[in-house]
Amino acid sequence: MTNNTSFKQIFKVNSTPVYWLETVEEVALLGDILKKDSIKVLAIDQERAPYNKYYHQIPCLLQIATQDLIAFIDLLNDRNISEPIRNILEDPSINKIFFDAPWDLYYFREYMNMEITGIKDIQVASSLLYPTIGTASLISLVKDEYDIDIKKSKKQQKSDWTKRPLKNQQIEYASNEIAWFIPVYEALINKLRQKDLFPFFQYGNGRIPLEVPHPEYLPMNIRRIKGYDTLSNKEKHKLIQLGIIRDHLAQEWNRPVFHVLTNQQLLNLSRKGTRLQMVLTPRQRFSKKAVNQITRVIEATYPDTPLETTDANSKNTPQLKQLLLNWRYNASKKHKIPKRFIISANEIEEFNEQVFTSEDDLLKTLWFIECQKPKCKLFTSDLQEYLRSNSS
Repeated sequence: MTNNTSFKQIFKVNSTPVYWLETVEEVALLGDILKKDSIKVLAIDQERAPYNKYYHQIPCLLQIATQDLIAFIDLLNDRNISEPIRNILEDPSINKIFFDAPWDLYYFREYMNMEITGIKDIQVASSLLYPTIGTASLISLVKDEYDIDIKKSKKQQKSDWTKRPLKNQQIEYASNEIAWFIPVYEALINKLRQKDLFPFFQYGNGRIPLEVPHPEYLPMNIRRIKGYDTLSNKEKHKLIQLGIIRDHLAQEWNRPVFHVLTNQQLLNLSRKGTRLQMVLTPRQRFSKKAVNQITRVIEATYPDTPLETTDANSKNTPQLKQLLLNWRYNASKKHKIPKRFIISANEIEEFNEQVFTSEDDLLKTLWFIECQKPKCKLFTSDLQEYLRSNSS
């Protein structure tokens, strides 16, 4: 790799320099260097606005690493700053190494209008090699493959990446993380080839979901709120609708959903006769306008007249649970992976309780399973076909 001193060096991981790029011209120069050296493997990561402070987790920092350098691209300085390397990021002949790719790909698409190709997800590889442990962390993979302990602080991961300049701890965290993407990827690929699992890895990367559902207001997540089972059918339906209202307000205010209403407050509001003022706490320092807005939306949606709902289990056929069990058995036998690592019996029960009023509802649930259980990425497309072929 050409050693370029035109970039501002802000850190060094072992002998690898970390550069800070904040102009389109600097990114264009980086693109020229990558093309000149015929780079075939890139590690890519993002840092976004923290979910505990903002609803919109906009990308703030794009990290790109090769064997010889790490580049931090400041996405807040110019939204189109990465445009000069679009051809590189969208080139299928260049492998792009991600760790848990779906969310990164989602933000590339939504905020940067890029369709990344040549995707290689480390988590897909680890789920094939170590199916019994589920989703492996980068720290554990580095420890297993190289017997090295790396520093990776959850505190820095959740820190505010919208502020400039970045703190030294943030720079160290982001550098230590992406510096290991390529070494870990190469180690796992060698093991996949030795165990004849590489075709499954290719298949799994091709099945990475193209859309990622927001996790906070999906009916499946709302149904996991502690105390949900104590509600009546009408109250359960109201709880789900209140969760959607909460999400819309959080999106409008650009605040986390739990800053609007906590799960416990949603649960209390869903019960008959409970008003908003009864569940707000002194810690929720809403303005009077905000409280009035929440009240107005909820009361407009739920007037005093009883809410007409249907039984949550009435729209699914009795055969759905058996179809899921049959699919799990066949997938386990086909891919030689224990059934419980594909989807557990409890998850099948939860899946069976969903009300699918359209094909979109079914697909959203499938996407949710893929996001929560990366090892299911190999199987959910098969499940779609299986359910449709047996729905009659």
